[in-house]
Amino acid sequence: MKKRVTYSRAALLLLFGLLVSATAFPQALKVSGTLKSNTGETLPGVNVVVRGTTNGVLSGTDGSYTLDNVSPNAVIVYSFIGYRTEEVSVNSRTVIDMVLSEDVQGLRKWL
Repeated sequence: MKKRVTYSRAALLLLFGLLVSATAFPQALKVSGTLKSNTGETLPGVNVVVRGTTNGVLSGTDGSYTLDNVSPNAVIVYSFIGYRTEEVSVNSRTVIDMVLSEDVQGLRKWL
């Protein structure tokens, strides 16, 4: 009988430990959105990367993107030739739509 109580307590402690550890680590998010120019045109081919990682995608022909496995505290970097590079904190959001501004000075560096 005493062994049974000891096993029950051990099982409860293990279950409690697993529950606490699961909530201690932030869950990964799926972040999506649409990228447009300051004139309202969609921007295909924008480089969208989670800063400090290799997790990144290019926006589609309609300017949309989806990033998987993003930390709630991550920073997303948006870059495109001829436009200013933008950095945005995720702050646990799952939809981040962006408007990128033209960068004429940056474009002149490429010419």
